[in-house]
Amino acid sequence: MRIVIALGRTSLIPNLSGSHEDAVETSLQSSLASISKIVREHELILCVGVSLTDMQPPANASAQARAAVPGQSRNQDVERVIERQLAGAILPEREVTSVAITVETELNDRQAAMRMTGPSYSKAEADSFAARHNWRISKDGDQWRRVVPVAAPHRILQSRPIHWLIDKGTVVICHNSGLPVSRDGNGRLRSVEAVVEEDLVWELLARDLEADLFVMATDTDAVYQDWDGPKRRAIRLASPDMLDAADFAGDTIGTKVTAACRFAESTGNAAAIGRLSEIVGIIAGEKGTTISPYVDGVTSHERRKGEGR
Repeated sequence: MRIVIALGRTSLIPNLSGSHEDAVETSLQSSLASISKIVREHELILCVGVSLTDMQPPANASAQARAAVPGQSRNQDVERVIERQLAGAILPEREVTSVAITVETELNDRQAAMRMTGPSYSKAEADSFAARHNWRISKDGDQWRRVVPVAAPHRILQSRPIHWLIDKGTVVICHNSGLPVSRDGNGRLRSVEAVVEEDLVWELLARDLEADLFVMATDTDAVYQDWDGPKRRAIRLASPDMLDAADFAGDTIGTKVTAACRFAESTGNAAAIGRLSEIVGIIAGEKGTTISPYVDGVTSHERRKGEGR
C-alpha cells in the first residue's frame, strides 16, 4: 500500500522548546519509531511541514533579524534529522532520500484572502519594512504584522520525479523549498510571496502520487465534534459529504478536515487524521479519524476522560 504521511510540528515535537539539533534528535526518536514499524510493509512518503530553526525570534532581537518573508522556511533542518534516523533504522533494506518541493499557485492577489504572517513589530518598525519592501501590514493587538495573500496549491513541480523514486522502492521525505511560484503573463514561473496551506499541498501531492492512504499526523487522537460542548465526540469514521470544515474552523484541524475530504472525494481512497504515535492503528483503521467515501454517515465515540485533543 502506498501511504503519504504529513507530519506537522505538534505531531513530531509537541513538548520541544528551543531548536537545538540534539534536542530535535531526542524528541524525534520515539515518534519515528512508529514509522519504522510500517516502512518495511508499505511504500512510504513523509511530508515535513515544520521548521525548527525558523521559530519566532526573541522579543529583544533586532528588527532586521526578525524580518521574515513568507515561505522562507528551513524545513530541511527537520527532514535531515528524519532522513538520518530513518536511514539508520531501515537501511540497507530501503533507500531513503529527501526532496524539496516547489508549489505552483494560481494567485490572484486582488481576490485572495489575506492572512497575517511572520513576527510582530512596533508601528515604526512595521512602517519601515512596509515602505522598504512594499509590504501590507495590519494591526494585531498592540503590535503590527505583515499580511499576505492566501494562495491555493495548483501543481507540485517535483511530483513526477518523486513518483519515479517511489517506484524504485525509495522512502521519500518531502519538504517545502520556500516561496511558492506562479506564472507571469509570459508563462514563466516567478516566486510569489503568499501563504499556502501545507495540508492542502500534501493532499495534492498524495493525489499526484496515487496514494492509497493519506494520513495527517497531529497532536490530537482524532477529529472531535462539539469539542467544547456537552456532546463532544471523537469521530472515528465519516464520509466526506457528512463533514463541514467550517465546523472546525476555529482550529487548524479545519484545514486537515478540508484536505481529508478533498482527497477522499477525488480519489475514492481513505484519508485519516490522528496521533503519530498511533500510526500503526491509524493505518489499520483502528485509531484516529478515517474519512472515506465508502462510509455511511458519521460514527463517533464519546471522549474518554483525560483524553487530549
